Amino acid sequence: MKPNKNVAARRDVKNPASPPAGKGGREGEKVIDFSELRRSEWDAEPLAELRNEAILIEGVEFYEANRGTVTVLITDKGRYYTFSEVIRRQAERVQEALQEGYKVRATVRKVKNYYTLE
Repeated sequence: MKPNKNVAARRDVKNPASPPAGKGGREGEKVIDFSELRRSEWDAEPLAELRNEAILIEGVEFYEANRGTVTVLITDKGRYYTFSEVIRRQAERVQEALQEGYKVRATVRKVKNYYTLE
């Protein structure tokens, strides 16, 4: 299916001053991308960005989302999230060590089709 070039140029008939489809809001309006809204609850980057990197885990958080449990690792390199069940189970063990006052050193690895901490 070819994209319709006229779609982006359309304006709201009731309000001719409205911005073209696909653009931000009217001048002076606050506009946020949906991707930012979706991530804002846990405010972190994807854990896949740390593939094969050593990290120092300083904290762990868990959030419920429509796709399952989101695990957020708070590291020396920032906050990173994953939906991985393998890492969620590992993070529960990491959380126990953190509660005892330890920080946990680990490396993020991809094994076949899943991520894990080593």
